[in-house]
Amino acid sequence: PLEYPLHCRRNHYYSVYCADDFEVHHGAFEGHRFLFSSGSQSLMLDDVTFSGAGDEQRYAVDVKCSFTCSFNDVTITNASKAIQLTGAGPFDFERLEITSSGRGIDVVGDSILTLTDSNIEAEESALDSQGASTSIENSIFELLSNSRAVSLVQGSHEWDGVTIQKQYSSQDHTSTGLYIWYSIMESSALTLSGWSNGITAQSTDMDFSDVSITQGVDVGLDAENSKITIQDLVTQSADTGIEFDGYGPLQIVNWTAEVHQTPLLLENNALANIRSFRPINTAPSAADAMGDGTLYYGSNLNPTVATTASHELIETPVTFTDLIGEPIEATIVVHGFEMKSNANGAANLPLVSSGSVTE
Repeated sequence: PLEYPLHCRRNHYYSVYCADDFEVHHGAFEGHRFLFSSGSQSLMLDDVTFSGAGDEQRYAVDVKCSFTCSFNDVTITNASKAIQLTGAGPFDFERLEITSSGRGIDVVGDSILTLTDSNIEAEESALDSQGASTSIENSIFELLSNSRAVSLVQGSHEWDGVTIQKQYSSQDHTSTGLYIWYSIMESSALTLSGWSNGITAQSTDMDFSDVSITQGVDVGLDAENSKITIQDLVTQSADTGIEFDGYGPLQIVNWTAEVHQTPLLLENNALANIRSFRPINTAPSAADAMGDGTLYYGSNLNPTVATTASHELIETPVTFTDLIGEPIEATIVVHGFEMKSNANGAANLPLVSSGSVTE
């Protein structure tokens, strides 16, 4: 059954043309375009499929929404441009499936996009957000060309369990998995695979708990004028694991860097703090870290370091007590790493032999 108000009508090009308070439950459509809304207060689509004409160059779903627009269990196939979102939103998608010969989702404006349990497959772009903030969980973006899969320009972004992938090609020197500019991003369980450049960040603050950038070609993570904090990182096979030119430090707790020509390249007097640095199978004639910058690192693999300045971090057991010698639980920050002592006042701190400043 279809449920929609009198504002909506069908015509030759749209399956549905509508304005406000539009709902569709359990429908299957085909045509040039599926849904157009020029200024809706709210929309709801639930359990809907749409098959496009393939050669239609306008968006299958083109929605301007000033209040909550919800899309649940929506499938769009055979569309050259799947979804365009404008207006204040927010826009909520759950279990969205897109197969597009061109573009997946384009968001324009200061809105909020929530995407959960979704799969976006596209040729040209999977997600392009210009000004919006995003919250994305358990979703996959897949690109079928050597282009840019996800672009985030401005906004705040919270991601968990996101994969951005394409088929690996050693001849690919143009693709980018995630391009992020003038943004703030927090993410856990982020996976990128098959990209010439895995992540390109400009003027962005990024805080990641678990990142994997594998089957790379040129650069795993390329960050300029940015601040990057990562708990656990794996990079693999790109010529350069990380290229960093940041206003703030590159802060990594654990990094395994496999099969790179150069795992770490610092530029323009950048600072990197890596508590556990594990370069594996670096090119024999190359350094594991090099460039114009300062590196503080800990490692059990004796990496070759050729940065402007470098200091080895040594894990040192320390006990914290009060003035009468009783152990205390303390929060300590040293070289950008924050730790807490246990109930006995004990903690291991990454310190340099010449002395470190703790807070």
